[in-house]
Amino acid sequence: MDTNSIIAVAIFIITFAFILGEKAVHVHRTVIAMCGAVAMVLAGTWFHFYDYKAAFAMIDLDTIGLLFGMMALLAMLEKTGAFQYLAIKVARLSRGNPLRLLFYLAVTTSVLSMFLDNVTTVVLLAPVTVLITSLLGFSPIPFLISEALLSNISGVATLVGDPPNIMIASAVKELSFMSFITHLAPHVFIIWIVAFGMIMLTFRKELAAKPKGLKALLKMNPESSLTDKPNAIKLCVLFLFIVLLFFIAEHIHLRTSIVAILGAAIGFVITKSDVEETFKSVEFPILIFFAALFVAVGGLEHSGVLKQLSTSITSLAKTNMLLCCITMIWVAAIASAIVDNIPFTIAMIPVIQLLGVQMGDPHLVTPLWWALALGVGLGGNGTHIGATANIVVVSLSEKTPTPITTLTWLKSGSLTTIASLIVATITFWLMYGHMTTR
Repeated sequence: MDTNSIIAVAIFIITFAFILGEKAVHVHRTVIAMCGAVAMVLAGTWFHFYDYKAAFAMIDLDTIGLLFGMMALLAMLEKTGAFQYLAIKVARLSRGNPLRLLFYLAVTTSVLSMFLDNVTTVVLLAPVTVLITSLLGFSPIPFLISEALLSNISGVATLVGDPPNIMIASAVKELSFMSFITHLAPHVFIIWIVAFGMIMLTFRKELAAKPKGLKALLKMNPESSLTDKPNAIKLCVLFLFIVLLFFIAEHIHLRTSIVAILGAAIGFVITKSDVEETFKSVEFPILIFFAALFVAVGGLEHSGVLKQLSTSITSLAKTNMLLCCITMIWVAAIASAIVDNIPFTIAMIPVIQLLGVQMGDPHLVTPLWWALALGVGLGGNGTHIGATANIVVVSLSEKTPTPITTLTWLKSGSLTTIASLIVATITFWLMYGHMTTR
């Protein structure tokens, strides 16, 4: 590892450590990320491996724009009472049973995450979840964490469910929508069951709680919570339109961020909502945190750290493809728990493509694509900043009496991640055990 790599790794580790221990140092994670980003750019400028132009280019405006647009839309919808309406409906359906409620929310999250971006799914469901748990007197922690974990897992099953999958499919034209489902959905189905079991085990005390005010809740009329029914209907129709655009965005050459921002703009027009008042509900600290984190991770990429990590598996693939695939799952997962899974995927795509050329047949490395998708998809659950969905639910929980701490996340997320990776290793071996040493 050269000097540039050592410097970039040192800055990122220090930043990451402070983010994990933000409560102990009494500094908000957004401020820590901003300091880390500035330090990375300064070091990169001094040692000539990273500059401000490259740093700005590393900011994923698609993610930032998607979050901004969806947050604005949700802020408008929240003022109509639509969330309270849905919360009362779901709470009554569960009849105050926390396990039943966990299952309903988990299934809803998982199905949506297979066809929508994980961030969109969590942004839609997390506010409703907080309201439901508040109505029933439950801690929101198990429900919010389960939504983030299971959305990340379920998104792996389809081409459109996870950004790394879209990137892989874009790089390898032979991998169709159905091929992703055929090769990844079976793994995800088994992993989902194990992960749900781990969540139930981890939060067994919280899920044994008795509901408060259940009789009063069952008597509540959901319709009475709708304070602005006309605008609620308009915005719900708009949401359906936006979801439809998400499905076809790639085909009509539209970015998801543009779709979300367009939706927010239309929402302001049809509801005549106050712009300044609505923007007060947009979580700008989250957006700034992401931008700063993208800049910090960009320093790792430009210093060559991710490239060095990814190329280390090339020689292994030439001798034992099955072992290489399993190694890929774990290395990708560990890397994605520490840095965002997108830059790692970007670094790995050309490496796997080159390996296919060196082996004389690109089809020989196809299992590596599935291993990469599984690793980066599952690894993000390891830490509370490993995936965008995690950061969203953690930030939202900080507005409740029981915020999700780093320790709480590590207690559930790390155990679920390890269990998921073990299952993925077993299922991958069962599916590709026929691959012999070359």
